[in-house]
Amino acid sequence: MSLDTRHLSIALLGALLLSSCSERHSNQPLGNSPPETHLSIVMPDSALPDTSTSMQIPHWWGSDVDGEVMGYLVRWDYFEDQPGFSQWFWTTAETDTFFVPIQTPDSSFTIEVRAVDNSAQWDYPDGISLNLFDYEVFLDIGLIAGYYDPGDSLIADGNRSDNQIDSVYYSPDSIYWTAENSPLLLYEVDIEHLRQNTPVYGPIPIPTNYSVSSDLTPAAMTFPVRNSLPTVTFKYGSNPDGQPQDTAFTFNFRTFIWEAQDLDGANTIVQHYWALDDTAQWDSLPGSVSSMTLEPGTAGFDEGAHTFFLRTKDIAGAFSNTIQFPDTSNEEQPGVWYVMEPVGDILLVDDDIIHETAYTDSTRIFYQAALDTLTGYQYSVWDVEKGLPYSENDLLGTMQLFDKVIWFADASSQLANAANSITSYLFMDGHLLVSTSDLGEGNNYDYPPFYFLGIDSVSYDIWRFWPGDSLAAQVSGYPDLKLAGMGAITHLESPKGFGFQAADSVEVIYKGYSLYTPGEPILGIRWPIGQAHRLIFIDMYLYRANGKGNMGEFFDFVLNNQFEQ
Repeated sequence: MSLDTRHLSIALLGALLLSSCSERHSNQPLGNSPPETHLSIVMPDSALPDTSTSMQIPHWWGSDVDGEVMGYLVRWDYFEDQPGFSQWFWTTAETDTFFVPIQTPDSSFTIEVRAVDNSAQWDYPDGISLNLFDYEVFLDIGLIAGYYDPGDSLIADGNRSDNQIDSVYYSPDSIYWTAENSPLLLYEVDIEHLRQNTPVYGPIPIPTNYSVSSDLTPAAMTFPVRNSLPTVTFKYGSNPDGQPQDTAFTFNFRTFIWEAQDLDGANTIVQHYWALDDTAQWDSLPGSVSSMTLEPGTAGFDEGAHTFFLRTKDIAGAFSNTIQFPDTSNEEQPGVWYVMEPVGDILLVDDDIIHETAYTDSTRIFYQAALDTLTGYQYSVWDVEKGLPYSENDLLGTMQLFDKVIWFADASSQLANAANSITSYLFMDGHLLVSTSDLGEGNNYDYPPFYFLGIDSVSYDIWRFWPGDSLAAQVSGYPDLKLAGMGAITHLESPKGFGFQAADSVEVIYKGYSLYTPGEPILGIRWPIGQAHRLIFIDMYLYRANGKGNMGEFFDFVLNNQFEQ
């Protein structure tokens, strides 16, 4: 190699070294590299279907070559039509469930997600707390730390605009709010570490500035969505059981209860439509309700056989199947529903199946004979021995069609299930005469008696009465009664029997006397004490107490004197 060549090589090497040193020690900082965002949805075979339902569960995540992803900004294209919410919402989660608002049979919706890295700014004061429901930022300086209460100060709206503090139910002005049990929790923010760009413990609020810290090219995905048809069914057990050859009888007070569903979300059900007998004309109800009551005054709801129809409509205008009661295709339902209108102001409730045979119902015949004479056939009969209406509203509503109710029952009555409705009926100035040996104690000897009866405790003074034994009146106006019939009168659930201790709120009207067993058990009470009596209870089968033939006198005094004061 010549000298000139060596000099040239040395010069080139020096230039390269100078150039290399200059780049390594530059004082110009490199700019922040924005994060990258990724978006996916888990589907069979990792492929999106041609169409899907309104419920979407996308997943997203971020990566950052020179920092750490702190959270995400998410937006759907339909947000523009959602007043009160920011166009983008902040979250630190990496998945969520969305119900996109379907308005037409076929639609498409696009989601965009932007990752935000730790170069963002969190210019908040010290001591802030966060509501994780909407990422609202508070100064938690009120009554109780960790809860939103009237003393707290909202300093950032989070994902809602116009200072809407989560919802009215959490507002200090709301009747639902209590300082001791506010459902809106606040979580302390590690603001110091956020400012220092060091690991953060706890929740992270939306940055105050993220213009150069978020992904400039959001990850996006479009979902083709086809509207799903809503469905509706009657709530299980809400219609009476039976067979197609049976007839279900009710008075003109009947509640129908249903369950409507839609794969696109319950909020997409906008209306229910019902019809009585004629499906050429439908009436509408809001989609949020799940029951309705036919009652006196409902057009077309008169005495006779009827059919109730129901269907549901969603926000896209699609209708569900139509359901009906009675359903002639259902082998477990009565084939006919017959509506009765009240006759007179007295309701006779038959709740005695034990003393009924396949050929005769001697107990009902006894009561009807007494009422035929006393009212001139102006009374109504309701058979509940096989079960009460599903809805307590129907039981109470039916009783309220009448001023006076006579309820006779065996030892295994429906009274326990009717207790709430009976109590309401009595406090709404209804009048009730009950004859049964069922005190509500069930099969548990220590179970308390019916609370509406005014019984302090059960004593079971006498287990068995015989024909010839008596019920002695303790109050003027009530006739003495004598037991009659064939055989002894016993409680079906030995060793239980007859007799109880009356509470201070009631007045004793009958005691029992047996020819063979000592004791004077209380067998009858009335409530309230004094005038305007509304409840008379007899712990005995009255159809067995006509040994003197004076039960007509008893019913006349109760219905026309005690219940008319």
